[in-house]
Amino acid sequence: MIVVVNTKARAKTLALVLLLASGLFAAWRSTAPTLERARKPQHGDMISVVIVAEPLRLDPHDATDAPSALINFHLYERLVELTPDGEVVPGLAESWTISDDGTTYVFKLRENVRFHDGLPLTAAAVVANFERLLSPETALARADLISPFVQSAAALDTYTVEIRLRQPVGSFLRLLAHEALGIVSPLSIRASQENRSFRPVGTGPFVLYEWVPGDRVTLVAFQDHWRGAPRVAGLVFKPMPDGSSRAIALETGAADVAYPLDPIHMIRLRAFPEIEVRHAPSQRVIYAAFNLGRPPLDDVEIRRALNHAVDRDAIARHLLFGLARPLDSPVAPSTWGHSPVLELPYDPERAVALLSKKGGIHRPLHLWSPSARYVQDRAVAEAIAGYWRAVGIDVNIRLFEWGTYLSLLSTSDQWDVAVLGWVPATGEADMALRPIYHSLARGNHSGYRSAAIDRLLDQAIATGDARERLELYRQIQSQIAFDAPVLFLHSPDLTYGYRSDIAGIRVHSTEIIDLRAAYRRNRGG
Repeated sequence: MIVVVNTKARAKTLALVLLLASGLFAAWRSTAPTLERARKPQHGDMISVVIVAEPLRLDPHDATDAPSALINFHLYERLVELTPDGEVVPGLAESWTISDDGTTYVFKLRENVRFHDGLPLTAAAVVANFERLLSPETALARADLISPFVQSAAALDTYTVEIRLRQPVGSFLRLLAHEALGIVSPLSIRASQENRSFRPVGTGPFVLYEWVPGDRVTLVAFQDHWRGAPRVAGLVFKPMPDGSSRAIALETGAADVAYPLDPIHMIRLRAFPEIEVRHAPSQRVIYAAFNLGRPPLDDVEIRRALNHAVDRDAIARHLLFGLARPLDSPVAPSTWGHSPVLELPYDPERAVALLSKKGGIHRPLHLWSPSARYVQDRAVAEAIAGYWRAVGIDVNIRLFEWGTYLSLLSTSDQWDVAVLGWVPATGEADMALRPIYHSLARGNHSGYRSAAIDRLLDQAIATGDARERLELYRQIQSQIAFDAPVLFLHSPDLTYGYRSDIAGIRVHSTEIIDLRAAYRRNRGG
């Protein structure tokens, strides 16, 4: 049985989520019988996960936030997958061929796959997903992942899909592994096209059981999954913005998995034998976007001065306890295509000289930051403000809840600097750079415009030769580093912990905690 829980939202953003969630399930109970096979989860068989923020959308094609991506990863599957090591492996497609000119991909689908609503996975269902993303009428947030490149998708037979590209795309298979390109049930697509509530139905190993806004998202095992049912009854994701609360939940056993863990809590939790604490390099970059539409931030020398004024090494070493690497590029060191080109070392005297040359900054800079979205984000924002005040700049800080923050960044221009993070879900440089620095990108909050960068990005993704692509990405990173449209900060480690009776967790440097094969050692393992 599918359960819908209505609660009164405690904040404006939760009210919006509640409105979406209540509509989401309004017509669900009458759907195909496979959904009814999602049995009520048994307490002892569940794995509880505390995460930093609530998901905003459980439609993979329209979700841009990391908490949504994490949950969608377990609900939906993609044509191909990336292993934790970044290798492309079969997913819903068991094999594929690529034309000699690199513009036609033919995928052979698995024949024993069903959606949670009982529909079979067919080539027509996959084509419906591509057509939804490519349709200009839908205006989905993730459409730009494929719309610049995909010309058409067609069903050659029941289980064979042909995708034609406008040009060769060197990272196309990695792109298809992006969690936002999860394959959605045709019934859900039809519902959204008819202006009915979107239903989060995929082929993944877990089915959505309930979404209680502000409290939890519960997934239960999909008994008819093509790989076989998961080894646990389900997963419960609980948003818990406060880092201390996540650590306490793990310590007391109220949670089985905590992600992320603040560095200070990781040090303490290492002393508990019943808890495993882990960290690994991630591909996330933390930066602060400069609003280039607000003088004097439209001046490159001012932006370079602001970079010189901040000691990113000290922030990584002290505020993040060494569990981060100061950026030496717009791209994280663990991302394919990274090149160490950044030449903006901490040099407050140089910063003062550049500011004096340009006549200084004669108004307060409005520094915005989320609170409890990224590890130590509030402390990082305060450190930035402290460094800038030390070179004579007045700074006002405003902190926001994550959902409110994203909304305001897209609707307001009353900010000068905004702390942000980005992780490339494909694990390579195009996804690390294009969404932030291409002139037409949604994530280009700075308003950075460079015809040269646009041209180089387009050239790099169309290049099949790996060495040539690496050189193009080196040029791109070098130019962006010189233009300094952002304050470059650090790449944090992926930090997490779990109870020692939990096994089967896989972690991707793209910040996906993969619980699809997780289980309890004393139950079913």
